Amino acid sequence: MALLSLASAARHDVQQQRESEQAQVVPRPISRALQKAQRNAEAKLVAFEQAESAANAAKAEQEETASRKMSKMEEMKAKTTASQTQVATSRQAMADAEKAASQHMAHSGEFEAALAEWNALSKAVEGMEMNVTMKEEAMAATLAQMKKHLEALKDALDGKKRDRDAAEQNMMEKTNVVLSANKLKADAAADAATAEQAAQQLQKELRQSQAEFDKAVSNATKAEAKSKEAANVAREAKNKHEDGQRTVELIKKLRKAVDVFYSSVDDFVESEHSGGIESDPKLTTAFEMYNLMATTFLEVQKFSPDLFEEVKSAVDEIERNSVAAIAERCDPTGRLMDDNDEPKPEFEAECGSGLWGKVNMTRLEIPV
Repeated sequence: MALLSLASAARHDVQQQRESEQAQVVPRPISRALQKAQRNAEAKLVAFEQAESAANAAKAEQEETASRKMSKMEEMKAKTTASQTQVATSRQAMADAEKAASQHMAHSGEFEAALAEWNALSKAVEGMEMNVTMKEEAMAATLAQMKKHLEALKDALDGKKRDRDAAEQNMMEKTNVVLSANKLKADAAADAATAEQAAQQLQKELRQSQAEFDKAVSNATKAEAKSKEAANVAREAKNKHEDGQRTVELIKKLRKAVDVFYSSVDDFVESEHSGGIESDPKLTTAFEMYNLMATTFLEVQKFSPDLFEEVKSAVDEIERNSVAAIAERCDPTGRLMDDNDEPKPEFEAECGSGLWGKVNMTRLEIPV
């Protein structure tokens, strides 16, 4: 019944339609959809190019911050190693200072003992010298009698002097040792203080390097996230751009399919085939082109239901034009039309869907 209604409406102006737009002009919804799709595709291309540029810039920034992060990490590792070495040096210097102090204490004790011994012997020598002097004065008159005893005292004095000199030499040696130990202690303490200061400075630099490294890691992480986000935006823009291009190509394909179908219907109408129309190969070709066009409409519907909603209104126009054109050859005298120029019931079987069965073909339906 739908085809009958279409045929009835078309019979009033079929000649005018064929001359003006039937096979020569693509239905307006398709042309408008193509214009809109081309504008959208151009806008999406610009968006894609901008997003891709932003993604490349973000990626470059990410690579730069990652490089700075690695540089700070290497710097921190170097300072960590230097700090560990300096701390070990400081510890060794402190140990050396402790050892020097210990040696100083040991040598100081020996020096005190030697000094005490020398003092005792010196006092003994002084006492004995005084005693000898007294004896010499007291026994001057009896020198001969006391000579033997005096010689013994002198021998004893010489022995004590030797002991005293030996004690003095020992004391001087101990003095030198103590002085050396004092210098060693002072040098070791100075070295330890210097090493400690160096270690503290390296610890300070290490903390600074750690802070810089942490900041570099943070910056690298942020840059990486920014780069990923920009890449996602660029990818989405690219997909939209590709969808826009696909939309344009699909509408062009649909327009071409309509043009080809119109041309095939014109070829059939103008055919000089002498047999029945169902045996005219140009009718089969026209039906094949119709199914190809229907397939393209279905492809549009599958790819973009919204786009299909824009172009589906052209289907009625296409059906009306093609049915009216085919009726020129199928019913040239209008015998299948009633007095009101409405299709009779048998029109559908002879000039409508019935023609598909006569050529053993199945008509694809375009959902509208």
